[in-house]
This record gives sequence, C-alpha cells and structure tokens, in this order.
Amino acid sequence: MTHIAHMNKDLSPRNFEIVNEIDGFEVKAFQKDLLDWYDRHQRELPWRVRNFADTNPYYVWLSEVMLQQTTIATVKDYFLKFIDKWPTLKDFASASEDEVLAAWSGLGYYSRARNLYKAAQTLKNDFNHQLPDQQSELLKLSGIGDYTSAAITAIAFNKQATVLDGNIERVVSRIFKIEEKLPKAKPVYKEYTHYLAQDPMDRHSDYAQAMMDLGATICTPKNPKCMLCPVRSHCEAGQKGIAEAYPKKEAKKKKPKKYTNAYVLFDDKGRIFMRKRDEKGMLANLYEVPTSQWLQSKKEAKSDKLIDHNDLEEISGEVKHSFTHFDFFIKVYVGNFNDLELSLKELEQNSNDSRWIAQDDFEQFGIPTLVKKIIYHAVKG
Repeated sequence: MTHIAHMNKDLSPRNFEIVNEIDGFEVKAFQKDLLDWYDRHQRELPWRVRNFADTNPYYVWLSEVMLQQTTIATVKDYFLKFIDKWPTLKDFASASEDEVLAAWSGLGYYSRARNLYKAAQTLKNDFNHQLPDQQSELLKLSGIGDYTSAAITAIAFNKQATVLDGNIERVVSRIFKIEEKLPKAKPVYKEYTHYLAQDPMDRHSDYAQAMMDLGATICTPKNPKCMLCPVRSHCEAGQKGIAEAYPKKEAKKKKPKKYTNAYVLFDDKGRIFMRKRDEKGMLANLYEVPTSQWLQSKKEAKSDKLIDHNDLEEISGEVKHSFTHFDFFIKVYVGNFNDLELSLKELEQNSNDSRWIAQDDFEQFGIPTLVKKIIYHAVKG
C-alpha cells in the first residue's frame, strides 16, 4: 500500500488533484464492507432516517451545527427541544433571536445559535425556506464552513462531497497510516478522504454517516476495537496493531488564562441584576451579572474591582470555566443592591438592556452556563 502522490498540489476542498488509484487499495471493496456494516449497525439518532427519501435537510443542518464542539449525548435533548418548538425551517425562521438564544442556553458556543438564526433569515428571504442542495450555495450561509456544507450536501442531498470531521480524520489516518501531523496536514487528509468517498454506490448519504459511526463506535481515540472493525482488512495501522498511535498531531499549546471579578446583586424580591452583553465578542447578546475587566494577570484582576464596598461578601474559592481559547477564573462577590448605594448606570456599563431576573426565569432569558455557575457559587456560598 502506498500513499497518494502529488501532495504539493492545490488541495482546496473544491479543487482536488483527482487520484485514480492507490497501489493495492481496493476502494470499492472498502466501501462495500463499510456500508454492509452500516446497514446492520448504524446508530439510532433523532435526526437520522433509514430511508433516504425521508431525510429532512433542516434536521441535518440543525444537528450538524449543534454537534460542533458538543457531544451527541448532550445534543439529543436540545435537538428534540428545538424541533418540538420549531418543527420546520419556516417555523424556526419566524422566531426571534432572543427566543433562539434562550432555547440554546446551556449548549455553549452561542455564535452557532446566532449564525443559525441569521442563516434562517437568508433561507426565508432568498430560498423560500429551503436549504440549497449545492455546496457552493451552502457556503454562503452564516455559520456554514467546509465541513458543515459538505455534511449537508452528502447527508441531506445524497451528493458527492468530501466530509471530514474528527471521527473521519481518525479513520483515514489509520487506514493509510498517515505520518503527517494535524492540523497542518489537513489538505493531505482531505485528498485521502476524497479518494475514499468517490462514487460509493450512489450512497453518499449513508457513506458519510457510516464513516462517522465507524469513528465514533469502533475506531475510537483510545482502545479502538480493531478486531470488530468491518474494514480492518483495508487498514494499514490496524493490521500492524498500532492504530492507537494515529492520527499524528502537533503538540497542543498551553491555554492562556484570564481572570475577573463577578458581582451577584440581589434586590429585596430575590431577583438578580443582569445586563446584556455587547452584540459582538464573547457571549454576545447574552445576559450576565456585572463583571470587571477580563485580564490576563490574576494580581491585576484582584485590584480591578467594579464595586468596592464593605457590604459585599467575598465568596471563598473561585469559578473556573473553559472556553475554546482560554481558561477563565472568576472571583465572586455577593450583596444586596439596596445596601450598596449604587446607581444602575454604574452597573450597566453601556449595556443597552439590563433588568432584574428571578432564578425561575433563567430559561426564558437564555442565561449562559458560565453565569449560572457564578450564581450557583454565590448562592451556595
């Protein structure tokens, strides 16, 4: 088995160097073995159907966006909640952005929800509430990049597309024992993936999902079940007993840290003061309790207090929250607003929307997980 030649060519997702063969690799036999296994063992998922004719492109799009950076176990309940609230794309497009953000609360990565909403408006205005079946058109929609556009093209419309997610990367790396390291080797992986996915018996939808299922259930990151793998006879790393050593990856850089102070302020009715964040940046358009600046120095953050008052209680310990690009540490202070001699303007800090919110109403306002963690830390003391 030899690797694909011409790796120095232009390998952008829509401009592949077409490869006719890899010496000794039987693509059709690989596809047949994979699809035969998928027909018997495919996962039951709320957005998936066994008969392609029943496929709902809206469900495929919604699930693929939700699954970005989020596990299937977490997504299932949110997906079902969404389609119960908005059964069709037309229903979803009629919602307000605040309603969408509220329903998304707790799922994280809120830019996904904002982009979903923005794309739904485009689909309403320009596509008569229908997802286009061309990858080039899907790429024009907010929040849809190379992977998501390829997944929708293949799964929802049964068309040729090079679908490459983390699960598929792992499968491909082991089949061909790819030594190049991710993420720099992404173009190499795309060419291998494109090669494997050529004309899978007119079952592009099933093939893409079969590759995902194989990576999720058999070709796992740790302790892969190689003896149960339907394509083991085609897998170079599996046959050599070294599958777990792949894919090769560059060493991860250590995440930076940021620090801030958060203030949980109650009124006499037990409601908590919240303000809406700016329309751009982290947690855009979501409600938060007041905080001081987000700083990289713990020492600087400690002295950068938005409120300095003797009637504030400093809660022991701190809240830790991980974002994609940094770890966040929050010192929490609690007080009764009426005891602090503050004006609301001091707390709003240019926010165009602030209010007192009861904890029972958090779901209505889409309070993010970080803010819930801060409040829980304050309440439990």
